[in-house]
Amino acid sequence: MAILVNLAKLYAGPLNQPAKALDYARNARTLAPESAEAARTLGHLVLRTGDYKWARDLLDESSRTYSSDREVWLDLASAQFDLGQLSAADASLQRALANATNFNRAAEAQRLRTCLQIVLRPETAIAAAAFIQAELAKTPESPPLLAAAACLDEQRGDYAAARDRWESLLKTLPDFTPAFRQLAVLYFERVPDAKRAYEFALKARETFQKDSLVAKVLGVLVFQRSSDYSRAATLLAERIAAQPDDAEALYYLGMSHFQLKQRDLAKTELTKAMGLGLQSSLSNECQRALQGMK
Repeated sequence: MAILVNLAKLYAGPLNQPAKALDYARNARTLAPESAEAARTLGHLVLRTGDYKWARDLLDESSRTYSSDREVWLDLASAQFDLGQLSAADASLQRALANATNFNRAAEAQRLRTCLQIVLRPETAIAAAAFIQAELAKTPESPPLLAAAACLDEQRGDYAAARDRWESLLKTLPDFTPAFRQLAVLYFERVPDAKRAYEFALKARETFQKDSLVAKVLGVLVFQRSSDYSRAATLLAERIAAQPDDAEALYYLGMSHFQLKQRDLAKTELTKAMGLGLQSSLSNECQRALQGMK
């Protein structure tokens, strides 16, 4: 097994033949499935192929043995980021950067962490604009930088550019779940496309089950599709529990209850929506519904 691992490293490095390196690493893993070294080597190589889930599993396994190996933690963080597991990636990056003296990939780790922090806190993107633009000029296809740049676009109000960056990012990282959420919201609020918003909201809901904005977007879209008023009401109630003054969500919640013949609930919610300054495009329908319940 050790010979196969060494051959994998040789072909991955000096000989620059990644396909052969991967073959040797796979064989090493087959011969020694309990070997943390085989898992670490294969995980590093698989990460380059784009199989981020397998890479994450292999690197997570090897990190239990190589808990002080900063290379392993950085590779694991990269795989976690590529899957949209941002909190886990941040924890792994902290391990990679702890006492990072003489760590030759420290700059790479710090760059990834900076991008990750921007995605976690988009309101910081404006302050980081110089970093984003300078790094993006060097590596314009870098997924972490594309994500940070998309956040910057959103903060600047360039929603079409943000949409395009998130869409471009998903071509490289199809499982990057934060992009599902952002695209659902963008297509719902900023660059309207109900079909695309619904597609992304369904995907976002699988991961962001406690996100009230995702619940609202999906709830409104389910209502508008007239597909399941009960489900729409459940989703919109989640939003109101978190944001009780969301007039739009209250309107659609009230209209859902109206469709479900729950008139008392509907009247209360629609009346409150009107009192919160419901936008004019909805207020007329709201008034008609209230008149019909008198």
